[in-house]
Amino acid sequence: MNQTPTNPSGTSPIFQVPCWVAGVVALLSTVLYYLQVRHGIAANPDSWAYWESAAAFVERGSYCYFGGELPVCWPPLFSLYLALFQWLGGSTGQSLILAMTVLNFGIVWIWAVVLLDYARRTLPAGLHPLLWAVGLGFVAVFVPWCGLWLLANYLNLLFAGLLVLALLRLETAAGFSFWGLAAVAALAGGLCVLSHNSSLAYVPPAVLVALLLPRLSWPRRLGVVGLLGFAVVGWKVSRVLLGQGNSHALGLPPKFAMGEHLYQSVRGLGGFFLSTQSADIPSLFLGLGLLAFLFAGLFSRSRFGSVTAKVPFIMALGVWAGLYVIFNVTWLDTNLDGRFLFYFPLCLLPPMLVWLQSQPRLVWAPVLLLLITVPLLRGLKYVDRKGPDNPQAIAQGSIDIRSWYAISGRPDYQPAVGFVRVRPPTYRFLQRWDPAESPFSQEFVREYQPSDAARFGYPSVR
Repeated sequence: MNQTPTNPSGTSPIFQVPCWVAGVVALLSTVLYYLQVRHGIAANPDSWAYWESAAAFVERGSYCYFGGELPVCWPPLFSLYLALFQWLGGSTGQSLILAMTVLNFGIVWIWAVVLLDYARRTLPAGLHPLLWAVGLGFVAVFVPWCGLWLLANYLNLLFAGLLVLALLRLETAAGFSFWGLAAVAALAGGLCVLSHNSSLAYVPPAVLVALLLPRLSWPRRLGVVGLLGFAVVGWKVSRVLLGQGNSHALGLPPKFAMGEHLYQSVRGLGGFFLSTQSADIPSLFLGLGLLAFLFAGLFSRSRFGSVTAKVPFIMALGVWAGLYVIFNVTWLDTNLDGRFLFYFPLCLLPPMLVWLQSQPRLVWAPVLLLLITVPLLRGLKYVDRKGPDNPQAIAQGSIDIRSWYAISGRPDYQPAVGFVRVRPPTYRFLQRWDPAESPFSQEFVREYQPSDAARFGYPSVR
């Protein structure tokens, strides 16, 4: 039954935003993002691996490093995406900036559509214009900040948004449209996993949503679950084909205790809305506030009674719990915060705005200020970067990266014959940091085949 937008209170205008607005918001956000990264994109050791395997794919036609060995720790999708732009524009910093800028447009557009779609399904009367403006504004300024580093987690945000959107629409779809959406959900889940191994955490909550949708017959529910299972199968097949089976072995002792993981994630969530994560106490309070809203939404029957209305809550909590398990069954040299939780505010934003609609205006002010003030000011700060003279800047026209191959022993996957030692390359747009900053005593070097060293113009060190 079609419902006409109404405003029972008659106190303020409430309406729906047309879908084309998502494209306008994405375009404006993309301009902001380009202004932030026009001087360069920051990078860490993972970024070096993504770029090197992308450049090698363009030069050699296979997914490998310059020395010919296979990247064993990372799925190939992000590197292949970068390779497309390296092929079009050459191995330049501008090609990488273009790749990430195009990606920003897609991420903002898909999450803006998620916000529009969720509001229509849970609040037929629509949202207050101020809530629309702040919600779309948050997506527009928060997503660019997530892409300041050359990391696969940014690509993951695109497919995570597509997965959530498909799950939101699944219950009301019929006939061919239903199976089309189910296939889209499975494809999005598969691409999530192929962009980053940690994205396995997205599959179980998506399966749970499919099983809980009350309007679906059991054959349809099981069909969706089976399609989502192909996401894991595809990931496993790619690992076998790429010889990645020995990476991220299970059963290793975790780097942190479980309490430390909880602390990291809660503090990291709060840090999204502060100018710095060094303010531990405010970050913890804000993080706990987000988790309190998550659990309140899961058990609310008045505002979020349907399973469709609970999709963002199930996905947010399910992915967070999945990451928590992954971080405790395999060793990762990082924290459970930051880039692993980018999806969290984006996923909870739509139900938070729907909840605010029914609250007194005094409640609106602090929440809306948190949503827009710090992300916007932080984005403008990066726009104002002048270059490497600014200690908070990313080097102008380059990518800063710490050289990461310390040869104290040859990796297991690297052949032992016919190699010479060469220094990792320094490009105008891909600069190495000072080796003296390394925690290792040796100089950072790497082994390459002589033919590859000559081909790529690397100076060899015998």
